[in-house]
Amino acid sequence: MQEKSVLYVKMDNAYGLKANDAVVCKGVEVGNVEDVQIKNNQVIATIELKQDYKPTKGTIAQVKMENFLGKKNLELFPTENTILLANGDTISAKNSDAISILEDIIKSNNIDSLKNSLNFDDFNLDSLPVNIDSLGIDKYIEKAKKIMDLDKLFQ
Repeated sequence: MQEKSVLYVKMDNAYGLKANDAVVCKGVEVGNVEDVQIKNNQVIATIELKQDYKPTKGTIAQVKMENFLGKKNLELFPTENTILLANGDTISAKNSDAISILEDIIKSNNIDSLKNSLNFDDFNLDSLPVNIDSLGIDKYIEKAKKIMDLDKLFQ
């Protein structure tokens, strides 16, 4: 049985990150989020990393959106530093804004992730209204509208 190491990630905003979300480095799942809490007006995520992944000092974390349905992960960005973080160390996260999250999805062509999340194998037009309603995507459409409104402010 492989042991795992625990680190803490200090951030200003969790952006919907929750327990059991993946921790990823360079596209490889290296662990998972165990817990997310607010302590002393800061968000602290407890992450559990696979024993074979050894993050180094200076590693930065950022909450990323995996797909348009809102699934999140915590991405770790390593540095060239060779000093390993110890079990129980704390790393900092850089802020994620909604616009950059959507840009990341588009740049990484994560549209396939969205298509894979939706099952089109048994698609027929008669069931379309039921399928769309059962997805519960209304709140995501509203979020997208708000993001588009924010984008207009930066033009």
